[in-house]
Amino acid sequence: MESYVYDSANRLQKVVDSKGAVLKEFSYNYNVSKFYNDAQSQVFQKNDCPSLQASASYTYTVPAGKYLSLVSITDANQMALDEIKVNGQLTANSQLTCQNIGCTISALNGNVLGAHQFVTQPQTGHFKMELSLVIPANNNTWYNSDAAKIPSPCNPSSSRTITNVFWNSIPVLYGLLLLMLQVMYDFP
Repeated sequence: MESYVYDSANRLQKVVDSKGAVLKEFSYNYNVSKFYNDAQSQVFQKNDCPSLQASASYTYTVPAGKYLSLVSITDANQMALDEIKVNGQLTANSQLTCQNIGCTISALNGNVLGAHQFVTQPQTGHFKMELSLVIPANNNTWYNSDAAKIPSPCNPSSSRTITNVFWNSIPVLYGLLLLMLQVMYDFP
């Protein structure tokens, strides 16, 4: 009667008879190549924010060496990319918060904007615009043309009436005048 002895990798190591004498012995002398993934990462933003809100960015990273393949490094890298595909967006959605969107105003018709040139959204759908214009003291026609543009998504519709307009005039050196405007308006 013969018995079979296997090694820890479940490979046949030897065949012995009923008295324990070795009838056949097997030796496995090959080297298995192991491939580990490179570091992989991808940038995500929350994709479940309400309208007029966005989030910061989140980088999901799989560190180098986390995945092992006996096939190739490409295979190990694909395992890391598969993890990113499954977990990246879910992690961004759970870790990040939605913030109200703000916009930067751009000058039009040769006007020069001062330090204040932005739109904030203190509450969703409620905007606050601050705009400062630097106007040469001898320019009496600056108000006859568009001074600046509020970009989407912060711009009110053309049919909206903007109320609570306050201009503050601040004399500046060298014959310039600084006009400061603050406006509150709701998104359509």
